[in-house]
Amino acid sequence: MVFQQFNLFPHLSILDNCTLAPIWEKKIPKLKAEKIAMKKLER
Repeated sequence: MVFQQFNLFPHLSILDNCTLAPIWEKKIPKLKAEKIAMKKLER
């Protein structure tokens, strides 16, 4: 996946930026979203 423009919130951590959409849009529980994000960030 290639992003043309980054849309990160500077006041949030990397983990918070990665979990924002899954929590708000997909209604995934915060702990599950954090677990998924940590797996992807470890790559």
